[in-house]
Parts: sequence; structure tokens; C-alpha cells
Amino acid sequence: MDKRLSDVAAVNVTAIIEVGEGTLNGLPIWEGAAADPNRIGNELYCAYQYRTARAVVRRYQPIYPHIRLYQIENELNEAYLSGFGGQRYVVLPDPDRSSQSQSQWSGGGAWANVTFLTEILSTLRSAIKDEDPTLLVTTNLHTDLYRSTHEALGGVPLYYEDAASLWSDLVDIWSFDSYPNMFVAQPIYTDRLYQVMTNLSAAAGSSPSAQKIMCMETGYPVAHNTSSFIPPSPSPLAPNYTAWAAVNYSDAHQSEYAVQSYEIVKSHPAAIGFLYFKLQSTDGWMIPPASSNGGGGFTAADLQTLSGVSEIYHDQLVGPAVQWLLANWEDIIFRLPGIISQIGNGWGLLRLDGTPRPAYYALQKAFAMDDDL
Repeated sequence: MDKRLSDVAAVNVTAIIEVGEGTLNGLPIWEGAAADPNRIGNELYCAYQYRTARAVVRRYQPIYPHIRLYQIENELNEAYLSGFGGQRYVVLPDPDRSSQSQSQWSGGGAWANVTFLTEILSTLRSAIKDEDPTLLVTTNLHTDLYRSTHEALGGVPLYYEDAASLWSDLVDIWSFDSYPNMFVAQPIYTDRLYQVMTNLSAAAGSSPSAQKIMCMETGYPVAHNTSSFIPPSPSPLAPNYTAWAAVNYSDAHQSEYAVQSYEIVKSHPAAIGFLYFKLQSTDGWMIPPASSNGGGGFTAADLQTLSGVSEIYHDQLVGPAVQWLLANWEDIIFRLPGIISQIGNGWGLLRLDGTPRPAYYALQKAFAMDDDL
């Protein structure tokens, strides 16, 4: 952290310091594994997080007094479900799920316990404010799951609007993460960002944080080489055009998303900031490995699967979604994980050799024309 803060200060960038992230990558190791609250206990966990967060403020504020905003935790509202993606320690709930209320998840450990989630957020806020009451705090909410998903899973906590309502007095600024085009390249879904901001503002109610919202993370993955798997200049009238459009993660589309996302966030009356993910070098989303019938690249089933995932995500049709999942279970289990795992290689605004992608220049131009955010 010393080096990172020094590096960003050297180029006249004001950092936002994050503290208290409870992911497996964000915690110290204790007896061979992460010091997760499910292992060391909630009370001890909160105590250590308080001391660490306060120590961070005490160390860096005298050096970087221009830093005014601290992010506490990371996508805490979806902490439990993120465990199934390998990000946090998972405790399975009691198999007796007769109740259809949120309480049925009380046996799912710390990250499924709303009381604990609120406690750790409050603890981290106190750590920052106790050391320097003038500092501002935010927490970034995961917003890419719909309420219907939570309802279909029996009320697993915590839908982002509910989190904003519950925690509105614990933050000075609301921030959110949203990747609406993660599973499908087209159409561009930047309008989703504006809707999230409107929902957050409404959920936070009369709290001052309701009118101070920033986009903490958004992005659009780019393919390593779309020409390697998309037919040359596919016509919109071609029968398979829609299917290929689902994976057409081109440089041009990344640029389009980057600028549109900035413009639409900026247009919201509660907007105070925008961050794009991410200014790093990546190789691009690689085409899938060889399928069982031989050959590499996307199969017709792959394109159908990705389009299906996108429709479920955006249309929130739980009933049809279950039917579709059952009908395509083989592709979902054996092909989809390998495809999705490559997405992380595509977020960067820089190519692997360090040269900027077109989206870099598009964002640079957009930022230069407007200093409101």
C-alpha cells in the first residue's frame, strides 16, 4: 500500500483507500487459512478489523491529507453468494429450510447474517471516524443480481436496495459496482447504471447519502481477437447475427460502453463520481478451449448458452430460467465455467504490451471535456 499510494500521488491522482475487505484475498492467514469471522469468531474479527482500519488512517492521513474518502468493505451486500464464486469462506445453511423467510439463512455463517454484516460495516465506519471525524466513508454495493434472484433463493441476503435502506446512515456516499454486459456483448446496457442510481437514491430515503452516489466499478471485457471467431462483417440480416453479437466483445464496443457509461452516470442528478475498471494490461478474453466434438472456438451451443444467461439476467424470468437451465445443464456445467473464467482477461484498457486500447483514448477525451465528476 505504501508503494501504490506513492505511485498514484506522483501522477497527481487522489486515491480512495479501501479497508476491511473480508474476501479470502483481503484477509491475513491464521493457522494456514484466512482469518475469516467463521473461523475466528465475529467479535474478534470486528476487533481486528477496527484496529487495522484505524491504523491505516493514522499511517496515511498525515502523509496524504488530500485523501478524504475511504471505502469500507467490498460488495458486502452479496458477501454470502460471492463465497460460491470462491471469494469468501462459505458455510452452508441448515438443510431444514422449511421457513421461507430470510431467517432460513441464519445457519449460513457470518456472511449470511445481516446483523453481522451491519456490525462489521458500523465497526469500520467507527474506525475511520474515530481517527479522523472529517473523513468520508463509502461502501460499494454489488448490483448485478435482481430481487427475483434473491427471492428464488429463499431470501438470501442482501439485495442492494435493501442494503441501501438498512445502511444509509452508515455511509456518507453511496457507491456501486455494475457490469451489465458481463455475459453478453450486445446490446450495450448502460441504461442499467442510471436505473441502479435511481433505485439507490430512493432506497436511501432522506439520508444525505441518497444524493451522493458514485459508480465505483463498471467495465466491458474485450476479446483477444474477435476476427478469430466471428465471421467477417456479419450482416444484421443473417440468421446467426444475433448469436454472434452475443460474443462480439470488440475494441469498438468497449469504447462505446466506456463513453456511454460515463455519460449516463454523469447525467444522474445524484452523481458525484465515476471509476472505470480497469487501467491495467490484459490479453483479452480468449476463445473457449476445444469442445467434445473437436476444434476450438465458440460452438453454436456456447452462443445459445451465453444468450440464455443474458436473458435470465436482464429479463428476471425465474420460471423460464429454471426450465432453460434444466434443458441446457450439460453445456452449463461443462462449457460455461471455462468460457466465463476467461472474462477476467478482458477488462483492461491496455493491451498486454502496454499500448492503450481505443477505449482508453475515448475515456480520456470524455474526461477532458468535463471535470464535473
